[in-house]
Amino acid sequence: MIRFIVDSTAYAPKEYLEAHRISVVPLSVFVRDREYVEGAPGTFAPVYEDCARSKVIPTTSLPSTQAFLDAFNAVTKDGDEAVCLTISSTLSGTYNNARLAAGLSEHADRISVLDSGSAAQEIFLLLQDLVEMAEQGCSRAQIAEALPSLREKVGIVFVPETLENLRRGGRISLISAALGDILKIKPVLQFREGVLSCAKKVLGSAMAIAAVLDRIPKAAVRKIGVLKVSACQQFERLKEKIRAKFPNTPLFEGDIGPVIGAHVGPAFGLCWITA
Repeated sequence: MIRFIVDSTAYAPKEYLEAHRISVVPLSVFVRDREYVEGAPGTFAPVYEDCARSKVIPTTSLPSTQAFLDAFNAVTKDGDEAVCLTISSTLSGTYNNARLAAGLSEHADRISVLDSGSAAQEIFLLLQDLVEMAEQGCSRAQIAEALPSLREKVGIVFVPETLENLRRGGRISLISAALGDILKIKPVLQFREGVLSCAKKVLGSAMAIAAVLDRIPKAAVRKIGVLKVSACQQFERLKEKIRAKFPNTPLFEGDIGPVIGAHVGPAFGLCWITA
């Protein structure tokens, strides 16, 4: 039997993880001198509240090699195989630590470590397809071989409500942030091929929602996730727009956790997978 392991930045719902016996290896967030081990969606509020009070950008910590080794051993000790799917190696060293751990395991021949090339609920979309393949009888090799083509079918975009967190994190200048907030400029951020970039800049939240909707491909979309970071004011508006535009497409709601979200601040966005 193939069992799956993910790191916490997949932000998969607890119910899904339990139903498919998926293990999670968490990353950590440090706000000043306090450590938060990133949990499941629905548990992120205390971290975001602490970030808002302290007005600091948190630092993050990778799972240790030992944490992955423990997870691999727990899965393989009774003969099961393990597939580990991690956050993109362009964003984190998590993938490298997982690979090191796999090499140290007594059952390395039963472990595959895969770089999702993705972030947040994009990983969750990939995970669902890979789990379905395993449940249909596909091998670890077939699952690994399918991942590159699946990566081409997923996408994620999001819009920060303010530019303050990006400024504090050094991603934009003080002047740019001040002008952007005064003029209500909203960057539409995307993550593609391992690179975070600004796809577009628009004026105001209404145009930002329209721009996010426009990023969804013309090809048939199988699933859409409506995403938020912290308490985002535009989340419900975006959800209504998506339901109106894609009434027959399965929709889920997703919370982006603090390892990724705290650097952006309150934000809204979408992820999807095409047929």
